[in-house]
Amino acid sequence: MRRPVVFVFLTVSALALMGCDSGSSGSWGKSGESSGGSERTTTSDDLAGCLEGTWELDEAVLTSVFKAGFVEGMSETDGVQADIDTLTASQTVTFDSDETFTSATTMNGSLTATAQGQQLPIDMVIEATSSGTWETDGDKLAITTLEGGGTWTITLMDQTQTDDLGQDAGDVVMLPSTAEAVTCAGDKLTLDATGMSMLVPDAPDEIVFTRQ
Repeated sequence: MRRPVVFVFLTVSALALMGCDSGSSGSWGKSGESSGGSERTTTSDDLAGCLEGTWELDEAVLTSVFKAGFVEGMSETDGVQADIDTLTASQTVTFDSDETFTSATTMNGSLTATAQGQQLPIDMVIEATSSGTWETDGDKLAITTLEGGGTWTITLMDQTQTDDLGQDAGDVVMLPSTAEAVTCAGDKLTLDATGMSMLVPDAPDEIVFTRQ
């Protein structure tokens, strides 16, 4: 399951604005390991036909990834503690019949960082888009991101910084980059999230998209 490396860069940038050195190990990166999944009998044609359309990701998945990739990353730095005040997130993915996909992701967070006894409010907005191809093999799905883009804006201590996410924006899409078993039935697309548990302790057991 792909794991968003983009949050590492956001963490480092926020700490730089605060005047802190990041202790991040950069462990958030793309991963090709499979998260497993039970045996199913879905054919490629059945799965492909079910996938076509627009889907929205369960917000709880994105917010848990944000917390693990950004907030906990900041808190690993000596003398820094980060707490979320408000956080909203959305992600939609559209699978087209020509086996291409597009996605759009938005995250809007308000945090409080404590450093050297001083509380610092942080506001962050992430807007990312990506596109590429998708393929099925039996009950398995894989996507290949070909283009990604977007911006993130962080405001801290009356300073606002906006940067281009570039190709890293594609890492935010919560779909497998190597073939993994999925269940598509009616208005629900489900992936096993077991593989996320090592880096995202609060992640739901399943990654769920709902048809729009």
